[in-house]
Amino acid sequence: MSRLVDLTYPVTDDHIRWPVERRITTRPEATGTKQVTWIGMSVHGFTHMDAPRHYQADGGTIESVALDAIVGEAAIIDLGGVAPDSPITAEVVTAAGGAVRDGDIVLMRAGWDRVESIQRPEFWSRAPYMTAEACAWLRE
Repeated sequence: MSRLVDLTYPVTDDHIRWPVERRITTRPEATGTKQVTWIGMSVHGFTHMDAPRHYQADGGTIESVALDAIVGEAAIIDLGGVAPDSPITAEVVTAAGGAVRDGDIVLMRAGWDRVESIQRPEFWSRAPYMTAEACAWLRE
C-alpha cells in the first residue's frame, strides 16, 4: 500500500532568508462572508519545485511537468555521514545509492535539519552540498 510523506516546511512570516509579506485585504466582519489574504513571496523559497524553465531558456513552465513525474515510488539516499560544509560527491552518492532504480524519485537525506534550524543562518551557509558530478549521477 502506498503512503504519502509530506516533506514541506511551513511558510512563516519571520523566515531569515525568505521574507514573506502577508496582509488581510477583506475581513468577514466587513463583508459578512469571507476573509481574503494576500501573500507576496519568492517562489524559490520554502518548499518548492523548480520548473524546467528555471534552468533552461527553452524549458517548460511548472504546469508542463506531469504529476506522474513527481509523485511515485521513491528511493532514499542516506547521506547522514556527510560533514557540514562538505561536498556530496558522485562517489558518496554512488556508494549510498545502491537501492536506486531507474525511474525512481530520489530523496537525498543529509539530516541537516537535525543539525541546524532552518531559522538560523548556519542552516544555509554550512550545509553539505551536491557537486556537479553527483547531480550528473542522479540525472543518469
